Amino acid sequence: MMRRSILFALAGAAIASVGGCGGGPTGAYRFRMTVEVETPKGLARGSSVYQVTTRYVPGDIPGLQKAAWNFDGEAIAVDLPNGQTLFALLWMENDRAADHAEVSMAALDPLFDDDQPASAIRIANVGAAERIGVLKPQDYPVLAIFGDLADPSSVRRVNPTDFAPAFGPGFRLNQITVAVTQDAVTTGIAKRLAWFQDITATGKSMLPFVRGARTGSVYLETLPGYDETLSGIGPRHFTTSAYK
Repeated sequence: MMRRSILFALAGAAIASVGGCGGGPTGAYRFRMTVEVETPKGLARGSSVYQVTTRYVPGDIPGLQKAAWNFDGEAIAVDLPNGQTLFALLWMENDRAADHAEVSMAALDPLFDDDQPASAIRIANVGAAERIGVLKPQDYPVLAIFGDLADPSSVRRVNPTDFAPAFGPGFRLNQITVAVTQDAVTTGIAKRLAWFQDITATGKSMLPFVRGARTGSVYLETLPGYDETLSGIGPRHFTTSAYK
C-alpha cells in the first residue's frame, strides 16, 4: 500500500462523505487502467485494477489539515505477439503526479484541483462510472521490458513515443485509459517474475551497483551496461503489497 499526504488549508465548503474516518470525510473508488499497444498483429491490451482511499487528517500546523490517500494495486502487464511483455510500472514518468491515484483523478474528475479526498468523492458519486479518461503523455507511468523475465537486471525502460528500439517496426503505444470499476484489485504479478520472491525476501537490488563506479563519489551507481535510468527499481514498482 502506498500512502501519500499533502498539507493545505480547508475552505469552509461542505463536502459529501462516503464513509467516516477519524480525520474527516473520506472518498474511495476503484479504477481500471488499460494500456493499449498497436502491433503488426493488431491491438494488444493489458490492464490492472487499483483502489484509492482518501481522507482528511489533522495537520502539524494549526488551521491546516492533510489530504492523505492510500493506493493499492500492481503494475500492468501487456503480452505482445512477439513474445515480449511490456510493463507499466508503479512509477511515474515525471513528478507532476505522485502516483496512479492522482493521474486517475486528473483524468476522471474535470474539477480536480489537488484536493484528493474531494476528487475521490466526486469520482465515486457523480457518474464517473460512465466515463473513460485518457491519460495525457505527461501522466504516463514508466514503461519497461525485460530481456529475460527470469533476470531482474535485464530490465530496460521503453520510450513511450518510440517503441521501435524495444520491439521493432509496427509497434506503438496507442493510449492509456482509466475507468471506474467495481472489479477486485488485481493480484498475481509476482507469478510472472521468477526473481520476485528472492529479491523481496533478501532485499537485493534488481540492478547491480557499486559505490562511485565512474565518479569516485560516495553515491551508489548502476554499473555500465545496465539501464541507469531505472536505478532504484524494485519490487515496490510492481506491486504495493511487495513488503506486506
